[in-house]
Amino acid sequence: YELKEVMINYLKSIGKEVKDCGTFDGASVDYPDIAEAVCAEYKSGGYEFGILICGTGIGISIAANKIKGIRCALLNNEYSAKITHTYVKHSKKAFKYSTCSAEVRFAPFSPSNLV
Repeated sequence: YELKEVMINYLKSIGKEVKDCGTFDGASVDYPDIAEAVCAEYKSGGYEFGILICGTGIGISIAANKIKGIRCALLNNEYSAKITHTYVKHSKKAFKYSTCSAEVRFAPFSPSNLV
């Protein structure tokens, strides 16, 4: 939850519109439900990308990749974050919360990488 709030504030600071699909507090949730909500919102149109965050990033990546038309990459370092956004153009980015540095969190969303 804390990382999500940081990401939302950062994205808004660089002029991105944000649709928050949850969670709305620090309580534990079923991550497949969140993946489904985010992916459905993304597929409805009007979004450049979606972001999924969980403890390791693995489960939510798997859940998202089960949804038709979705490609979700787990970003473990700054290099994978930049390459995923720049070259692969995955529709979703999944972040592991516990060890994700600020550089990894924001690398794919820096203004130079969003063009």
